[in-house]
Amino acid sequence: MMDYCNASNAATGSKFDANANVENKNITTLIGELPKSNFIRLNRRMLTDRIKVMYGKEIADRYIELLNNHGIKYAKRGMCNT
Repeated sequence: MMDYCNASNAATGSKFDANANVENKNITTLIGELPKSNFIRLNRRMLTDRIKVMYGKEIADRYIELLNNHGIKYAKRGMCNT
């Protein structure tokens, strides 16, 4: 939150959405930043669970390993947002 407050604008202050389509920082844009990390974790968990059902635990674990090591980039849009 402090990085966001100290940034020159909302896009550079956003940890998860650097191409934010807002010009000014304010309390409304800050509030929009707060749940993003939780949504990303939830979407990753849902996708990991789905991979586990479809392909097994080993592939699901490999998916998490690749995400954590930046082997693949995770799309910002979650399974529920498509």
